[in-house]
Amino acid sequence: MRTFLASLAAGSLVAGVVAATAGNPVASAAETISWSACSDESLAAANAECGFLSVPLDWSKPSGEKIQIAVSRVKATGKSQGPMLINPGGPGGSGLGFSAYLKQMMPAEVSAQFDLIGFDPRGVGSSKPALSCVKDYAAGPRPAYTPVESRKAANEVAWIERTKAYAAACKEKNGKLLDHVKTIDTIKDMDALRAALGAEKINFFGFSYGTFLGQTYSTRYPNRVAKMVLAGMVDPHNYGGYADGGKAQTEAFQKVLDIWFDWIAQRNSTYGLGSTRAEVLKTYQEMRAKLTSAPVGTIGPSELADVFFTGAYAEQLWVPITAAVADAHEGDFSFLTRVYEILGSPADDNGYAAFNATLCTDGKFPRSYDRIRKDAFALSKTAPESTWSSFWFSAPCTWWPAKAGKVPPVDGAKVSVPFLLVQQSLDGATPYEGAESVKKEFPSSAMVLEVGATTHAAVYSGNKCVDDVVTAYLLNGTLPTRAAGNGADVSCERTPFPEPSVVNRSLQQGQLGYFLGLPPELAAIVNMIPL
Repeated sequence: MRTFLASLAAGSLVAGVVAATAGNPVASAAETISWSACSDESLAAANAECGFLSVPLDWSKPSGEKIQIAVSRVKATGKSQGPMLINPGGPGGSGLGFSAYLKQMMPAEVSAQFDLIGFDPRGVGSSKPALSCVKDYAAGPRPAYTPVESRKAANEVAWIERTKAYAAACKEKNGKLLDHVKTIDTIKDMDALRAALGAEKINFFGFSYGTFLGQTYSTRYPNRVAKMVLAGMVDPHNYGGYADGGKAQTEAFQKVLDIWFDWIAQRNSTYGLGSTRAEVLKTYQEMRAKLTSAPVGTIGPSELADVFFTGAYAEQLWVPITAAVADAHEGDFSFLTRVYEILGSPADDNGYAAFNATLCTDGKFPRSYDRIRKDAFALSKTAPESTWSSFWFSAPCTWWPAKAGKVPPVDGAKVSVPFLLVQQSLDGATPYEGAESVKKEFPSSAMVLEVGATTHAAVYSGNKCVDDVVTAYLLNGTLPTRAAGNGADVSCERTPFPEPSVVNRSLQQGQLGYFLGLPPELAAIVNMIPL
């Protein structure tokens, strides 16, 4: 999913030479990483070490210009099953801190058996150089998202100009890197990291877009994979370039928003936003209309939409976001403004720049604005509250200055290693149909499904049924028996919906404390959106 909320190390490098064999580049004289203590507090608390890996800017020129990939490692404390590379998704999500995150979230008996490897993909976070085009691009207030179908109103013209200018700035400020931030570049970097770690095979834990990295890496290097856990499946046959125009994802998010609006209506005594889904929707639309006419500080209609929409990624966000919206409905925008600052990172566009740099070049995106506009208006008929933030998020692809490549192939027939799929049946960011597509593609896989849950890519998040399946697989390779068809092999009952922890909404410090106290996996999701 695309909203305008921004996505989520010390060390030196000993130079070496990375060569390529025809059609299957490998590190023949692997770079080495000089590890030292991490400066980040969470990584330091996990006793992680950090460094940089040098890789070619252009993998077709392995002896040419180099860039640096930021890497962290939390070593196994028991008998190691080898390195486990981790990617949080995006594309554009920072994964450097995920070695510490998985160390915290996994059972100790599991984390003890792996060298947990976090890394920032090329162009992201602490990797060098890091992409940036217009740092304050998400700063508010911005024009309203929703255009008028019959003509190009002022807000639509403004967004066209903004997205064109953003694409132009990306070309101006990022040089040659912009042509080399494709998925294929990242999976080659992952294999160079494998070689630098001295491992014949890697384990891999991928969330969201990270599941596509796992699919493509295992297709390209089927003999270099040990175990893989993929959470929140990207459909390999509906990714890259324009794909289906975002239809499957946008409609799935609309379903989540409908469920959330029902949840709000059932708690009208707490929030006062309406006692039916229709009333909540009306309240929300009226708030957007008022903010279109008169923004409050940095909060305009698009900022309200962004904050509200982020809750569609994680049910645990429903309480603080709904409270912030309810306060704003009553005239107090202080909490909502703070929430946007936390979620939006409006002064840093690195995650957004990296998202576009990958998505816009992983496959051909239409260069006709009129075409994507027509498709979006058709889609808005079935997904009215989820179409336009997505539309404008990816609109720079229409004007993108870097040349598009081909979507990396996925061929599950090449892969014999068993690996585990984790999915929520009502995930909006990665719809359930994608999980079925992955299971069908990879006959060695098995799927555990959390039925009725909407939280995106949730694993080690408190559902014992799901977590026990993951733990058994990681400890000893045990997979659920694969059932006939492409559906779930294990179905788990969802965890309960969240409940308001602060009924009195004037207790904003308590609400903010709840919000800032999100578990790491949710903080990671909102910081790297699109999780």
